Amino acid sequence: MFLDDVRLHDWAPGLPANATYFKGEVPRDRQHLPRFIDEFVMGQIDNDMSLARLPDHTSRTAIVILIETGLRSVDALRLPFDPVTVDEAGAPYLMYTNHKLSREAIIPISQRLLHQIRVQQADLDERFGTPRPPFLLPGIRANVDGSRPLSWSTLQARLERWLLDCDVRDATGQPVRVTAHQFRHTLGTRMINNDVSLPAIQRMLDHDSPQMTLRYARIKDQTLRREWERYQDRITIRGEVIRLDPAGR
Repeated sequence: MFLDDVRLHDWAPGLPANATYFKGEVPRDRQHLPRFIDEFVMGQIDNDMSLARLPDHTSRTAIVILIETGLRSVDALRLPFDPVTVDEAGAPYLMYTNHKLSREAIIPISQRLLHQIRVQQADLDERFGTPRPPFLLPGIRANVDGSRPLSWSTLQARLERWLLDCDVRDATGQPVRVTAHQFRHTLGTRMINNDVSLPAIQRMLDHDSPQMTLRYARIKDQTLRREWERYQDRITIRGEVIRLDPAGR
């Protein structure tokens, strides 16, 4: 892009008209795999006992939103006071602004998340009264009128303290560090491992292109292992399972 702008704006008057660059000279676009949270760790995080140890309703609501919806932190922290709508059948949906793409989006939510949002709203009514704060997740300190949203740094600091308080560890017994954005990767990974279609995942995560969602198709680790383990078995005509010899004998 810089080299294109150089020619467009004539920033290098002496540059020959036939000067060009070749594909091999351009750095490759590195495609990183999603940094999902292992299910062993998620089992320690996403349960009522652990969530109850978060210090307040605002922190608890923020974490449940991130786990269930996969929203980017900036989008979750800027949710309006009442972001919920329902369809003709009464099923709840979350409306939010995708700030990265500057557009509105809507996704389905669970009854658990709906309940948590209603509890948060009741808590805000008690804390701030009328007028209500503009944000569902207002800053907790030095925010008398609730006009400032909870900051990313505060959310991440509370998340880190919460993980330490709950003594969350990985399968090897080591303490884990989780970032708020990893919940987004985890939701995508869970959906692909449960055979949700890529277009549905793209809609849920509000990706701008299928290429972003296709990253999740490369990491069906759990699905791949199930199929690999099934491949290791051989069935005789009598229905007996014979394990495949790893040595190939």
